[in-house]
Amino acid sequence: MEVDVESYAAPRLWPVAVTGACVSLVVFHSLWLWFAYRHTGPLAPTSRLTNLQTLRSTSAPELVLLLARRVHAPGGSFRIALPWGATVVVVIDPSVARLVLLQPSSGDRSHASAHLGAYACADSATQGRPVSKLARARAAPAFTLDRMTGVPSLAARYFGRLRAASLDQLAAGTEQVALLPIAERLATRVAANVALEYELTDEELETFLRNVTICEHEHEAAQSLSPCRALCARCSCAAARARAEIHALSWAILSHHRASKHSRPDERSLVALIEECASYASDAERQADISMFLVAAAGLTASTIAWALYDLAAHPEEQRSVAAELRAGTPAAKSVALSNAVHESMRLNPGAAGGIHRTTARAIPLRNGGHIPSGAQVFIPLLALHRSPALGSPDRYAPARWERGGLELREHFMPFGNGQRGCIAQSLASALAHEAVGLFVKHFWLELVLPPVPITRAVRRPEGGRVLVHHDEPTGPRAPPGDNGWALGGAALGGGVAPMQPAAEPRLPESQRRSSSADSSIFLVQVASRHV
Repeated sequence: MEVDVESYAAPRLWPVAVTGACVSLVVFHSLWLWFAYRHTGPLAPTSRLTNLQTLRSTSAPELVLLLARRVHAPGGSFRIALPWGATVVVVIDPSVARLVLLQPSSGDRSHASAHLGAYACADSATQGRPVSKLARARAAPAFTLDRMTGVPSLAARYFGRLRAASLDQLAAGTEQVALLPIAERLATRVAANVALEYELTDEELETFLRNVTICEHEHEAAQSLSPCRALCARCSCAAARARAEIHALSWAILSHHRASKHSRPDERSLVALIEECASYASDAERQADISMFLVAAAGLTASTIAWALYDLAAHPEEQRSVAAELRAGTPAAKSVALSNAVHESMRLNPGAAGGIHRTTARAIPLRNGGHIPSGAQVFIPLLALHRSPALGSPDRYAPARWERGGLELREHFMPFGNGQRGCIAQSLASALAHEAVGLFVKHFWLELVLPPVPITRAVRRPEGGRVLVHHDEPTGPRAPPGDNGWALGGAALGGGVAPMQPAAEPRLPESQRRSSSADSSIFLVQVASRHV
């Protein structure tokens, strides 16, 4: 009886052939990655899964900062390996970072940069597809210096309403106050009025801020490594309703402009430029960009204001210097002490601390002779740049460093990004931050009770912080605060204090009370070292 050997051998060769092909692909891909990225810098000594967990956590900026300080990168960049063969080049040299930002970029988010979930901007509130077709050159007239002259009066008007509604009563008592909700309401109102020519009602403002919070938490959950949690977040009805209400507000703003544009001689507002731009395919794209601007105002600008106030409350000598200069009649825009304080807070805790990611359009040279290849996924960690050891005591709050200035400090400082895709409203954000911080410090004295903890979701926010508000600096011993220390929120600009979460933590002793946001960040870096 003859036996067909081929009929028995063929089925056994299939598993071997498939396994060999897979191994060959893995080896080829590894060799290609080594060849393409061999001159971009060392590979971070952490596993792919650890890197993925790091980049998706709310303390991601601190974790990347820790990596940047541990990895020896003579060329100014190093690599982070991610699952599925993805590689991200982390740039920590400011000159290389500016080259990356100044080059034209397609802006697409491939599978590698999509893993940077914690670094997503506020587009999570707009379903992630704002088109930003309004080029910087076309948007520039909306944020010229002459248009920024209306920011001080608007900020003073809304601050006056806030002061009459809540702050004067709080200054007379011992209630603990969270500064971030106040800053969010003030920044959103002023930005909507200046750039979008729209007066937000109290109901619209509270609904918008609540919806932004829902969308950010939904985006955080969607980045979870747990498939069930991520799926539940993506299918969340609450997040879908929140996005729909945000789009409805942007449509109301666009409709209001169209109904009143013939009666307004000035057509240089941002909403007018968006409405007239022919590169938008539909009004849905216009709504997405309007929503993006509002979310950025409520997040980035408000966080900048809150961080600056918390830092001044933690450093009485700096607060005293700023208050003296403002009360002497110096305008906020010309106050050197105020400018130094705001810039130092932006350096320590930039609102966009999550960083910037780009796809290179051409090879980028490095200072050690290497280069970043074209088509590479590049990540620029703003927190690591702002806290570079080259600045000297980078984690210490020292506004005086801005008096000395220096090219090194200016080069490492880029809170609004750079290049064609930098923040088009940075003049408005800077003017509003200075005016808002100046108004608070000029009329009140802030005493830090609980230092905030930096949490980065879409924006780096100070959470959990509490201050006591006084009309003047206390000279004697203070009575203990009330038992029900509530955060300021709700209809803060419309009337009254709406209770939020009570401050469960007791008031800190004087020896522990003088800690700044920089100290909180150092604590997170120490905790993060256990995960890297």
